[in-house]
Amino acid sequence: ADAEERGDTTWMIDISLLRALARSRIGDSSPDADVGAVRDAAVRMERRAMTMSGRSSLPVQLTALGDVARSNRQSRSVHAPSAARVFAAADSNLVIALSELERQARDIPSSVTRSLFAERAQSLLLLASDVEVMRGHHVAALWLSDRAREVAVRTFGAEDEENSASDAERLGREMLKAVPPGITLVHQDLQPDQLLTWVIHDGSVHFVTTPISASALVADIEQYRSDLQENSAGLLDEGKRLYKTLFGRLREYMTGRELLVYSPAPALRGIPVPALHDGEAFLIERRSVAVTPSISTFIRTRPHIDGAGTALITLPSPSGASLYLPGASDEAATVAKTYGVRGTSLIGAEATPDTFLRMVPQFNVIHLGTHGHADGRPLQSGIEFGSEQIRAWQIMTLRLPLAPVVVLASCSTDDESEGRTTITLSSAFIAAGASAVVGSLWEVEDRATGRLMIDFHRHLSQEVSPAESLALAQQAAIARHEDIASWAAFHVQM
Repeated sequence: ADAEERGDTTWMIDISLLRALARSRIGDSSPDADVGAVRDAAVRMERRAMTMSGRSSLPVQLTALGDVARSNRQSRSVHAPSAARVFAAADSNLVIALSELERQARDIPSSVTRSLFAERAQSLLLLASDVEVMRGHHVAALWLSDRAREVAVRTFGAEDEENSASDAERLGREMLKAVPPGITLVHQDLQPDQLLTWVIHDGSVHFVTTPISASALVADIEQYRSDLQENSAGLLDEGKRLYKTLFGRLREYMTGRELLVYSPAPALRGIPVPALHDGEAFLIERRSVAVTPSISTFIRTRPHIDGAGTALITLPSPSGASLYLPGASDEAATVAKTYGVRGTSLIGAEATPDTFLRMVPQFNVIHLGTHGHADGRPLQSGIEFGSEQIRAWQIMTLRLPLAPVVVLASCSTDDESEGRTTITLSSAFIAAGASAVVGSLWEVEDRATGRLMIDFHRHLSQEVSPAESLALAQQAAIARHEDIASWAAFHVQM
């Protein structure tokens, strides 16, 4: 916020500090030149802080790095044990300082500036995670990577609980303990020449590296998405290749039929995981699947995951420029019958943005059948209500105390195919308090979507979990020999 007031684009955390740490911390080796680089970077940060007119908003933890530097000014060399303590202190200060900067960012009035901040903070956290991987500290690396994925939600959403801890390794262990039993959670990061994978199962974590060209993998995913939507030939072969790359080395950790929760790297967010093929069957035929923006998000959003309780079935009138959706109309009527007296319909002209936003916190299940629009400015992505739209930023301001299951039976409501989008319509509902959101990765066909959603709600209304309900609906679509694109576009975000 101080930087914005002064028009100063220099960030208080200097990237050179992390680069120096990256060189120095691997294996706890501490060449004199690298220790000097860290010292000099900390001194520059201290001097820059002193030019900020003594503003009290400067995080105290940053000036503490200057104290570390001063303590070593009289010496041109540092013994390894002493250096290890210096870098351990720097690790702790970095985590605390980033947390403080995230807290301050919520007070920045400009959403553009906050977006820029979120990108910078994310890059710092990912760089810190890469360093921990090189040091062999895989749990600390996992926590830093996971936190990087939550930057946008923490910056734009409601203030979360205070967390004064500063040890990434300990925070990572606490996060792993909170992952519920009976699931397999796969978290992946993509580097230029390798895929980093953490597999969490029954309290244990396994770390796997896969040599891969990141650019080639991203191109393969885009080609698969394109071919799926065009119903091209060779889809099974493409699905098999991607399965082998992403999950082939994880077979020993993915036994049984328990829920697979996938936390993908940003560049992998657009992949239709249910449609990957292990050589014998689609992944969705083996087990139910959910995706999550981060492990922390998944842990927070699991209090209510079934279809018990009341349902709001919403079908707004299309705008003059949009096509009428006969499948959505039949779908809404059938879904309403499925819930019976537990269902409330909001149809046509009655379905206005104001009415929907006022009613939605009162229900356990929310179904929306209308046009969705992904926007290059993620917070402006919208759900069509006649001539008006509800934007992602409006959804994020909601508070959903009943932790509902939200079904967005629309086009491109969870499309992060470019890998830069951190907020979609689906993740906006997650940020508002939904426990699970069914969203789509691309434009979908009206009638096929209707059949899929009717099957989904039939299971959900019988208190089957959202992930299992969608898996059963997708398996039925496969049995009907529906085009893969018609069911592969949808997944459950938790």
